Amino acid sequence: MPNSSSLDPGRQPALAGIAAAPDAGLLEQAELVARPGGDGRRLLVGAGGQPVGFSRWQGRVLWRGWPWSALGVHEQEQGPLVFTVRRLLSVAPRREVRDADGELVGVLAGRRVLDRWRRPAMRLRRDGKGGQLLDGQGQPLAAWSDGPGGARLELFPPVWHDPFAKMLILAAFLTARHPG
Repeated sequence: MPNSSSLDPGRQPALAGIAAAPDAGLLEQAELVARPGGDGRRLLVGAGGQPVGFSRWQGRVLWRGWPWSALGVHEQEQGPLVFTVRRLLSVAPRREVRDADGELVGVLAGRRVLDRWRRPAMRLRRDGKGGQLLDGQGQPLAAWSDGPGGARLELFPPVWHDPFAKMLILAAFLTARHPG
């Protein structure tokens, strides 16, 4: 059964200002809002206002953010795993992002986001109420801001069709706001 990391060429991602199709998965969204849910989850709500996924720290509350705990990001329907974020044992704070099959997607390294070959792919720029992820030329790939309904993440056209970039952006967004 395919998960949301395999895009169907016939299905277009939700475009900014246009609601996603009701069956669109987590990685097919161009906008997401993260808000608290029950059972320690953070709900990920699509542009249409319906939950499309959730994130939850796996492991004991006391150990969140340590290598033996992981942030699991799941699709909403039946909760299949999309990717995990796990802290690496290193002097500098680094988090490894792996897809549902356990394959390396990239590494969050402070303000830098590295691809699967550990080359710089994006950089994080924070401001008072949010932040942006920029490519190597300084062009924005995504932006987020805090609001009364939760934290809003907007993905820009260069990453709409790249599920691996979306995983890295979502991982950076979730860990920058709630590091565990």
